[in-house]
Amino acid sequence: MHGAAEIRPFHYQNLPKIRKSEIYFFDTLARIFPTHLFQQALIPEISQALEPYIQGQLGYQWIDKEQYLDFSQIERLCLPPTLLIEIALLPADSRFLLELDPRLAAIMIDRALGGTGEGLETGRALNEVERGVFTFLLLKVLQHVQQTWQPAASMELRLAGLHQDPTPLRQHIPPDALYHRKELYLGLLQNQGFARLYTPIRLIQELASSLSPQDSAQEMMMLQSNFHLIADQPLTGHLRVGTVMLSEADLAGLEAEDIVLLRECSASPTEEGILQGEAMLHFGQRSAYALRCRIDEDPSSNRRVIIEQLIRTDAPGIPGILDRSEYEDDNQPSAQSEYQEGDMPGGYGDDANYEEMAPVLSDVPVPLIVELGRVEAKARDLAYLRLGQVLELRRSPYEPLDLVVNGQILGKGELVEIDGQLGVRIIELRK
Repeated sequence: MHGAAEIRPFHYQNLPKIRKSEIYFFDTLARIFPTHLFQQALIPEISQALEPYIQGQLGYQWIDKEQYLDFSQIERLCLPPTLLIEIALLPADSRFLLELDPRLAAIMIDRALGGTGEGLETGRALNEVERGVFTFLLLKVLQHVQQTWQPAASMELRLAGLHQDPTPLRQHIPPDALYHRKELYLGLLQNQGFARLYTPIRLIQELASSLSPQDSAQEMMMLQSNFHLIADQPLTGHLRVGTVMLSEADLAGLEAEDIVLLRECSASPTEEGILQGEAMLHFGQRSAYALRCRIDEDPSSNRRVIIEQLIRTDAPGIPGILDRSEYEDDNQPSAQSEYQEGDMPGGYGDDANYEEMAPVLSDVPVPLIVELGRVEAKARDLAYLRLGQVLELRRSPYEPLDLVVNGQILGKGELVEIDGQLGVRIIELRK
């Protein structure tokens, strides 16, 4: 007999936290490297390649915790004696850093030399013979990984350095160079250790911007094979003609008939009140690509645009979110706050410190976007768009433009020219 259903309260803090920077980072990794590198079989395959030399199998377990660290923080974590391995990915300039537990490395070296791996002296630097053996084992691992991502022969792994103190790396690594850290536990003959891979963000960005045509073709094949999963996804395209950054206080003080000068504007009105110029069609608030469209308005028909070019806008970057939990004092207060149960009965907490924080909050910049209109479509419709295609917005050319803040329509306005500079005159506000 089944027991009674149990109802438990839902807690947001139990959800995994994923940063947008992480999404961009792993999306770029997936575009650059073969999918086999991310499969669970990779570590067992490396263990199998090393087994004839270390006379044993490596056990492993990935650790969920991942961090963004700058090099100065890595220095504080990699206390000597350690084993910090530089791995170059030619022809790129930046290098991976692999930190390996020195005790586990000593066991592997001893067993490769015919020993049992027991009773070893720890906390000392490797001698010349031990460094040679360890380098041989590392080359075997790199050889296996290199063969795994064939035929991507344009990238070559190279062992660039082996350090037991991170200090020498200061010569060519800036202290603020940002890395993504991924860690796993390793086990060998009842001994446990760790391996930590530090991937430079600069390297990922460099490789992402220099994908070869072959890589692009592989990416296109992957998109085509999986397109059916997103084909019916409803999308909203935003046709933007101008933007300006305003503070919360400025937005709160806006009134009808006010004129806001625009920082950027790609359209202008004619004497008849018809718009001319360009509009950028974005699908998503932070999309990295946009369609440049020419405004083609006719007083006798609906507002419409003609697609002219697909362009790359400012790509999302890695803001450098750092996790200092491993070396911060537990008694120090943290700047990161988490909403507790009951904190947001009406959207925000009753104990919010509005009175004291009002000067700070009122000065936070917010983008005000001037939209020509919106296009409703499905993903399958985008696949059939062509340059020169006309998109009709079903809006009169004399209809006011939308003023949008954070995706919400704040009001209506019209473009005006003030002393040679374009602005928008507020016609209607929806506060």
